[in-house]
Amino acid sequence: RVFDFSKNFLGSKGFDPALETARNNMKLERLDFSDNWLTKDSVLKIVKVAIRHPTLTSINLSNNPLHLSCCKALLHLLQRNANITELQLEGTEIVPAMKERIAREVEANRTRTADEKAKLLQFEAEHRMRKALAPELLPGNVAVGEWKGETAGGC
Repeated sequence: RVFDFSKNFLGSKGFDPALETARNNMKLERLDFSDNWLTKDSVLKIVKVAIRHPTLTSINLSNNPLHLSCCKALLHLLQRNANITELQLEGTEIVPAMKERIAREVEANRTRTADEKAKLLQFEAEHRMRKALAPELLPGNVAVGEWKGETAGGC
């Protein structure tokens, strides 16, 4: 799911409800607020929503008059929500050195996310193999009549 609010000067009366809609959408993957004349306060609000959003992976803040003052919050977001694997800042007034630092955090999130996906795929493959080879050895799969022990207290 994509919420594309690009090229809309939402103002505070339109921005807050749009952001609240994004906050409540648990299928949201991409959020685009490019070309909106966002302020530092707007970016801080976006960070507050995105920092705990479970499915959001991409944020586009391009072509907004953002400065160095927004960078600490954006770095904090990337460090707290590893799901954010894309953060677009083209056409902002953020200095190149800070854009590079932000890009390194984005890349770290991509690597972390890829590693987690690889581990999950490996676990699922091993589980399928165990299930195919010896389903009776999986937790909770005891064949009837095989277990003859008693539980504590005679239950």
